[in-house]
Amino acid sequence: MDSLATGVQGFVTLLARLMLVAIFMLCALGNKIPQFSETVDYMASEGVPQPKLALFGAIALLLLGGLSVIPGAWTRIGASFLFVFLVAATFFFHDFWSYGDPAQASQQQVQLIHFMKNVAIGGGLLMLVGFGPGPWSVDGWIAAKEAEAAEETGEAAAEPAKEEEDGNGGGAPGAASRSRWTRPKSSWYSAREKPHPRPCCCQHLLAWPRIARARSRLPPRYASHAESR
Repeated sequence: MDSLATGVQGFVTLLARLMLVAIFMLCALGNKIPQFSETVDYMASEGVPQPKLALFGAIALLLLGGLSVIPGAWTRIGASFLFVFLVAATFFFHDFWSYGDPAQASQQQVQLIHFMKNVAIGGGLLMLVGFGPGPWSVDGWIAAKEAEAAEETGEAAAEPAKEEEDGNGGGAPGAASRSRWTRPKSSWYSAREKPHPRPCCCQHLLAWPRIARARSRLPPRYASHAESR
């Protein structure tokens, strides 16, 4: 079920990217590049500053953005390029607010329609910037591979800890290895708080023959010291 949802999402987002980019690629390849000089003159008549340089920049934004969005590689950057071009083109060429004469009402209506069309396209581009190109894209493929690598790394890091925990009998990791070299704090405190009981007189009497034999084996200087104690 998840694979079906991923497939549908990938197909829909791929189709949406192609539909968004089609108008920009046709604008660059079918109009601005073949009719470069005419486009420069038209831009100058619309009040675009430095029209020739601006046209070079517009063509670069269109081609870089379109070639980025179609395969879904660096999609957010490419969609941002197209959005910048769209804002500039809408401001200079679809300025419906400048038609104040009632005789130009029909032209104002046409420019308003183009303005709202560009607003809708800009919304689609911002969706790409915000949510990405979808699973059927270069960015989606890279994100899936990174997620798989992160999951494998997490599993590999968890396996030694699990093995150590199993080796310790389900206790805290490293507890058995620490217990071989250091004494637990709780037992140290218990040893100090609960000293060994003093032996009774019967135990002294039973241990006296062993103490006497041990003293007889000592050299004279050590034996005198033991008797004094």
